[in-house]
Amino acid sequence: MKKSIQPGTLILNFVKYFSLIAASLIAVIPVVVCVLTAFKSNEEYANTSVLALPKSFGYLESFTRDWILEDNDKLSENGLLADKTMNTLLYILEAYTELYRVAPSEEVGMALKKILNAFSGKVYNKENHRLEVFFDAKMNTISDLYSYDHDIEVSWLLDRACDVLNDKEISGKTKAYTTAIAGEVYKEALENGAMNNECSKGVVDTTRVWWVQAEAMVGFYNCYEKTGDEKYKVVTEMLWDYIKEHIIDKREGSEWFWDLNKDSEPESKKTIVEPWKCPYHNGRMCMEIIRRTSK
Repeated sequence: MKKSIQPGTLILNFVKYFSLIAASLIAVIPVVVCVLTAFKSNEEYANTSVLALPKSFGYLESFTRDWILEDNDKLSENGLLADKTMNTLLYILEAYTELYRVAPSEEVGMALKKILNAFSGKVYNKENHRLEVFFDAKMNTISDLYSYDHDIEVSWLLDRACDVLNDKEISGKTKAYTTAIAGEVYKEALENGAMNNECSKGVVDTTRVWWVQAEAMVGFYNCYEKTGDEKYKVVTEMLWDYIKEHIIDKREGSEWFWDLNKDSEPESKKTIVEPWKCPYHNGRMCMEIIRRTSK
């Protein structure tokens, strides 16, 4: 005989079920509020409800521990104090990509799409096949800076976001221009076996920065996987040879030099480890290259 379910047990189970659903919805509210707020300009942030839709792309840069907006001097450089930066947009993209990968949800997926659309519509310079870096509150560019380093890094991270999101329309649009970005960096940034850093107002910074060489390896190999063009595989191997020969500090107990000058000498004498220097970019590069070449 089947056991009959008591009315009291049935009601209790329904209460538990709907309580769980309600708790889940409540837990999502802070995420939605953060997404909406982060896309707002300073003026919108100060004068609109947290649930009001933003009028501009981009994320605000920096807040105190109690969420009071503050100037962002950590990610601003070249004499600029920007309202919004490509760098912060990239960091948020990375976080949302991995969050969506392990716990896909409609809210995070929508936020990821908005960032990808912001990159294609506001950050990507279609004429020069490069990314703009510093912006005002309405995402108008305020600098003449060609950041070779970030461009090659972004080229593969945008592709990864598309792979995780699995939206054919956005993926097709994005991967077309990330290939163009990588191609332009290949033309402009490589010199004597390594990557130059950036070009500001037409002046090239020839510093060989540790993380730039690492991210370039992943960016170029990613482009090789997409296009099958052997030159991107060759340049990946060339950069690895340069890293082994010059960037890796062979002193006992050391790691990679922070940077080298054009003659491949550690002229700046920057510290090996500090808040902006850790085994993140080079560690990730090794894992990415191993994963990709093991397919």
